[in-house]
Amino acid sequence: MMEGKDTLMSTLKTKRALLLYPGSLYFPFRLRHGATVASILLHLKGCISEYASVDICDLCQEYGFPQTEEEVKDFLVYSDDRFRGMDADYDLVGISCYTSLCFLATKEIGRLARMHWPDATIVVGGYHPTAAPEDFIYDGSPFDFVVRGEGEGPLRDIIQDSLKATHLPTIVTGKPLDPQEWADMPFAEYPYPKNMIDLWVNASRGCIMSCRFCCQSGEIAYPWRTKTVPSVLDMVQRAYAEVRPKNIFFSDPYLGVEKGWFKALLRGLIELDLPVAYEAECRVETLDDELTQLMSELRFSVILGIESLSPKMIERMGKARNPERYVRAAIEALHQLSGSRVPVNFQMIMNHPGESVETYQETVRTLWNIIENQEETSLMFVPHSFLLFPGNYVYSHMDEYARAYGYRINDVRWWTTTNPMVACQGMASDSLREAYGEDCDYWKEEVHALERAYLHKICVKTFVTRWFTKIETLKQRVPHRDRNRDDVFSRVVRDVFIAHDVVLEQCSPFSVRNLARYDADKRTVRRERDGFLRTNSPAVYDESLSTQEATDLVVGQNLAKHLQSVRSRLACACQ
Repeated sequence: MMEGKDTLMSTLKTKRALLLYPGSLYFPFRLRHGATVASILLHLKGCISEYASVDICDLCQEYGFPQTEEEVKDFLVYSDDRFRGMDADYDLVGISCYTSLCFLATKEIGRLARMHWPDATIVVGGYHPTAAPEDFIYDGSPFDFVVRGEGEGPLRDIIQDSLKATHLPTIVTGKPLDPQEWADMPFAEYPYPKNMIDLWVNASRGCIMSCRFCCQSGEIAYPWRTKTVPSVLDMVQRAYAEVRPKNIFFSDPYLGVEKGWFKALLRGLIELDLPVAYEAECRVETLDDELTQLMSELRFSVILGIESLSPKMIERMGKARNPERYVRAAIEALHQLSGSRVPVNFQMIMNHPGESVETYQETVRTLWNIIENQEETSLMFVPHSFLLFPGNYVYSHMDEYARAYGYRINDVRWWTTTNPMVACQGMASDSLREAYGEDCDYWKEEVHALERAYLHKICVKTFVTRWFTKIETLKQRVPHRDRNRDDVFSRVVRDVFIAHDVVLEQCSPFSVRNLARYDADKRTVRRERDGFLRTNSPAVYDESLSTQEATDLVVGQNLAKHLQSVRSRLACACQ
């Protein structure tokens, strides 16, 4: 009997699988979920590696994010050549369409995959296939299976031939797995080791909230489940031992649903004492004095999706059952975390359907009150414009938002267009339309002034821990408590902001895309890019990088040089 099982496993192991992430097309900003997807691909590899030999191809890491027609053509030529050079006849090709931003790239990469591996079973999964599986069913579709929900179960069934491909795309739904069924991620097998500075892991799945704007809040909303604290600590320890990341991000929609569990995790991370910075998204209602104290003892940054400080908008967003209490808790949490110097990235959604002049101004006033009452802060204010995702509550109730508030969008299927950043725009209400016309960027000037106000009061712990963990930490250069902090540190930090005044105007002070304004000439960028790549990362990048990716690297080098100067000044000031 055992002999038969071994023979079966040996047969299955001879199968070849390729897991792909295509990135996105036509979006004029760097998407920050490359590391997230890397962890997804690794997790899927772990779940089927018992049954097949698995390769990973992350086109986002290899090429970047093409934006123009010319860059998209170049990207597709690169991908075609990349696939042609793969010495494997794959039985299965799995493509991660992480969100709707990736839809067009997924279609194109699916087409190329079918061309190169005509007999392979091609599977697509992710948030967008979960919300809109019909988008992958069309004449000539290369996809055999469209997976909704969690993909491990269907992927295992497909690789073991339990699910058979037909001549038409088949929609399958994965069931929510118990934590003990989650496969371990083979960190050391990621083929882009130099890009593992940031590592994303998840301690739990599902979410207990029902935010109406979230891409995860559609028809399939799985229950919250979590690993045990010892298993999470073991995962973190193993990840550090295998790939030595500088930053570990918990990709959970909401880390710390259970306070006792969260406190035990933080205590365990303190005991591990790894030279790593941690980051996680939390809810303001979860935080208390003990949690804040534990976070302050770690290099731990918190993401808070506060979204609005108007109770009316919190209700319209479905963010909390008691909007007034939620807003009070948010303000209290921001003051508490800043007082303990815990770095915080708190986010606001601007122009959300139902937003009015009244609710917008209420949020802005509260944001000014928070920063004006702090001499120094660890809060980083991050505004972003509302983006409509298919399948969620807002998408399913657009007619109601239109009747009640006057919400309109340029193209409800913006992810299918080659100009998505125009197609996805739309005024949130008649109230805003009467005040600002059809200008969807009405909020930017005032909100960017707010962001500058927060930046000019930023404390050094946040400045160093949150943004510059990739450069040698300045922690050891902090002066004694009796040193005048304002004279030494705040002056240096503000000098950096002044030196990057163009970036401040754009309100993304450490965004390489905005820093790229310094290097607008493409020929200069390419010349400096080539020299930089040959010196710093010849094994990972090559001259096929897009102009954007090249610019990012050159600008990153310039920023690193500037920070070296800042570090020297700090060292002198602390002697």
